[in-house]
Amino acid sequence: MTLIRMAIVCVLGLATLSHSQQALALTGTGEPHRPELGMTMVAQATGGVIQGDTARQEPGDEFGDEFEDEFSEYYEADELALAPSVSDPLEGFNRAMFWFNDYFYFYAAKPVARTWEAVLPQPLRRGISNAFYNLRFPIRFVNSLLQGKPGRAAQETGRFLLNSTFGLGGLVNVAKGVDLDPPEEDLGQTLGVWGIGQGFYLYLPFLGPSSARDLVGNTGDYFLDPLTWLFWDFGDEDKQLKNWSDSERLWVPLAIRAGDNVNELSFRLGDYEALKKASLDPYAAIRDIYMQARQNQVKQ
Repeated sequence: MTLIRMAIVCVLGLATLSHSQQALALTGTGEPHRPELGMTMVAQATGGVIQGDTARQEPGDEFGDEFEDEFSEYYEADELALAPSVSDPLEGFNRAMFWFNDYFYFYAAKPVARTWEAVLPQPLRRGISNAFYNLRFPIRFVNSLLQGKPGRAAQETGRFLLNSTFGLGGLVNVAKGVDLDPPEEDLGQTLGVWGIGQGFYLYLPFLGPSSARDLVGNTGDYFLDPLTWLFWDFGDEDKQLKNWSDSERLWVPLAIRAGDNVNELSFRLGDYEALKKASLDPYAAIRDIYMQARQNQVKQ
């Protein structure tokens, strides 16, 4: 039964994560978003406009205009340039995983997130999102320091302290109104700042768009996430925790992450569908936009 429970939680967590990475998350607004979610970067790359031969937006197209207007305020026009040639030696595998994740989204992740959205009111879902964003403070703080950005590290610290106290443990983003919303930093960006190239493109089952560099970065960020260590046995005297099996220490954090990912996806329902509708080749669109977005983030 324990193994079955672990399998269910793992699949749920990965399934919800898969489409969270493909969602067009609003950025630059001070609202929490996911540093580990690749498609969060799509809006950052082009202001929401799918460019090049992957686009099918026509002049005056109502859908295209709406899609562009939603995100264009966040980035200047010179950031809308096409990404340089992307190394994609594993394109066959990547495309297969793209359509696997697409199927998983429509038949697993989306129904779960839609139910979550219907059951939990938006203020509660927003509070959950804020709290998890606040919890991941160490990822942003450490990478700000590693990139030689003490100012951003100080902003992150101020935001964390303010939201953790006056924001009821991070449930309320009170720092939003006092200019404490620095851009997110992660280890993938840190490696880029250090001069390490993105490497080849990857589209991973359940995990979505990535690159060789970001795969390494995400692994490092995983160990900076407090949730990774929350239920770890450090030889403490907590009898209840000591009675947990190794499998329980594994699946409980996975279950929490699954809930977090479902919650995030509930804010993004419909974004992936919009991207597919706007693209002749959704795989190529996501690939080019993701790689350009990550390049832009390193420059920030």
